[in-house]
Amino acid sequence: MSERTPLQPPTSILIVGCGCFGASTALSLRGRYAHFPQLITLLDRSASPPEIDAASSDINKIVRQDYADPLYATLAIRAIDRWRKDPLYESNFHECGVLVAAHKRTKNEAYVRKSYELNKEEQRRSEAGKKVWVLQGEGMWKEVYGRVPQIVRKEELERNTAYYNEAGGWADSRQAVVDVVSILRSSGVQFVQGEAQSLLYANDSRTVQGVKLFDGRTLTADLTILASGAWTSRLLPELGHELVPTGQVVGTIQLDAKEAELYRDAPVSLFLDTGFYSFPPTQTGLVKFAMHSAGFLNPTATLPSTPRTTLSPGYETQQIPLSARAHLIEQLARVYPALQKRDWTGSRLCWYTDRRTGDWLIDYDPSREGLFVASGGSGHAFKFFPILGDLVVKRLEGRLEEEASKVWSWKGVEGRVDKSREGRETCQVLERKREAKL
Repeated sequence: MSERTPLQPPTSILIVGCGCFGASTALSLRGRYAHFPQLITLLDRSASPPEIDAASSDINKIVRQDYADPLYATLAIRAIDRWRKDPLYESNFHECGVLVAAHKRTKNEAYVRKSYELNKEEQRRSEAGKKVWVLQGEGMWKEVYGRVPQIVRKEELERNTAYYNEAGGWADSRQAVVDVVSILRSSGVQFVQGEAQSLLYANDSRTVQGVKLFDGRTLTADLTILASGAWTSRLLPELGHELVPTGQVVGTIQLDAKEAELYRDAPVSLFLDTGFYSFPPTQTGLVKFAMHSAGFLNPTATLPSTPRTTLSPGYETQQIPLSARAHLIEQLARVYPALQKRDWTGSRLCWYTDRRTGDWLIDYDPSREGLFVASGGSGHAFKFFPILGDLVVKRLEGRLEEEASKVWSWKGVEGRVDKSREGRETCQVLERKREAKL
């Protein structure tokens, strides 16, 4: 763990990025140091964060406490409690329950079993009154999926080890960030629109004093926090192999009002042997489905990968690889066979910031003064949005619990692996000629 003198306010703090990590950190700092309203400056590419190609700029994200790792399972329970009870978050949280499954005799089956055992114990102690149970037989699956027509085929059911957790569901991620940004603006936090090109150094070439923007402006601060998601390694190239941007495939299908009503009570479904997951329809009838996998790389000359989004010149339509579309359709049939042949409303690549272990990076830069990194969401950070900033501030102040400090440190913990994606394919390289038309 990198050692630094704990944050001593008042000081000036620049947060680069106003997505999941940046907005939540700013909110926690504002609450912690309410007497210093000009303490925080937030820099974001968008005048109205989050930017449209940010990972958090989405119609929904899974909010689950279903982890095989006790550290994340415990934190997720705390986060879900905030989603339920805090007026700032509750309107964006939809607790429909979560189904977790994996094919038997795969590496991921062990994850499902461990997650079930952890949740079973936690639910016994919980005051929320939620239940968790193993799904055995077609009748139980039908009970969970309600009125959904033509659910998972019987032969597919028998291949899975699965359980259903009444706790958890999904959150409207974009709106949740927008709501926090609104609170920050009204409380005096300063916002600057622009894109960071490089770090700004003092004469000693070791002390970071802020950032230089692509338009030539400079922003200075005593402490700079990089919360720039998949763009973090552009400012810190040495993290290019540690925080790797990977494109994850997402698709959507529009249901009419009658269809949406049939699917309305479905749970979030997460199949860990392939990484496929799906949501019940939104209020407007949009069904989203996606992959939590090794993803796709977009290599560059100086970094192993960089995000290629709707804002990248030449890629305004953000099409997905044909092979990925075919695989997603195949997986959709596992849950909703009736939707397998439906036209898609849209598709995109959601850019994760992947760390090899699946753990976040929340730490001071050991080789620089005045620089802190809060990134590496690895596809599972947003569910912690209501408490994530508190965890970052604890680390800033030297109050974070020892286990979490080690796991999220610059060095990390040797031997840890991302078991939610264990045993899957390695990253694939994006090729423009193999993109789907939608």
